[in-house]
Amino acid sequence: MSEPTSSPLVAVENLRVLLPTGHRTEVEAVCKVDLVVHDGERVGIVGESGSGKSVTRAPSRGCCRPRRASG
Repeated sequence: MSEPTSSPLVAVENLRVLLPTGHRTEVEAVCKVDLVVHDGERVGIVGESGSGKSVTRAPSRGCCRPRRASG
């Protein structure tokens, strides 16, 4: 398979999502996810119930804003 020559439609690097627990702490729901999707490609996210599939997808679709960025 050849490398796409166009810019990616979605590019996410080192995604990390922290969710509040309600006890002044946070739980790391997603850690170190990289995703690049080019025009014409299809992506499936597979995992057990509660594994973070929806939480991983939300930021890449613009459904939430970063609270802070880290490198």
